[in-house]
Amino acid sequence: MGFFMDNYIEILKNKLTRYYDFEENIYKGDIKFDLIATFNQRNARYLLLKELEYYSFETNEYILYKKIDNEINFTEFEDLLKNNIKDIITVNKNHMSSIVTILLETSLSLNEEKIKKVNKFKFHKRFRFGLEGWVNVRFIVINSILNKGYSNKFGKKELAKFLDN
Repeated sequence: MGFFMDNYIEILKNKLTRYYDFEENIYKGDIKFDLIATFNQRNARYLLLKELEYYSFETNEYILYKKIDNEINFTEFEDLLKNNIKDIITVNKNHMSSIVTILLETSLSLNEEKIKKVNKFKFHKRFRFGLEGWVNVRFIVINSILNKGYSNKFGKKELAKFLDN
């Protein structure tokens, strides 16, 4: 129990190190994240030679991890996404889609109201009517003492990846 709480960031890094690049103590908007993990994938089609590329697209994933010791301020994260999404993700002519996971670790218990807010958290944005892709957000809260997690609908399938099992 205590081991999990004290070393969650190291457990997270170990789980993600094979596919993700890491940056620590990075500000996005007004929020300082303890860890940002980035995964980029590029797919391309070409004729005979790689230099004769005629089609490519990129898909990206960003995990923004923050340990919090106080109540979750949902408005703060909603504002971050509305006002700073292009600072979080990279959008270019080859961008197809990005997933941003906001991962919060807390030792505080969540009441029913907070759990409902986590479950209902939603953010989706298209760039240039979808021509430059889109972004969806997973919102996940991990209680590090209980090894229990909560997520929005978009993050349900990934929740187990962030628990200590």
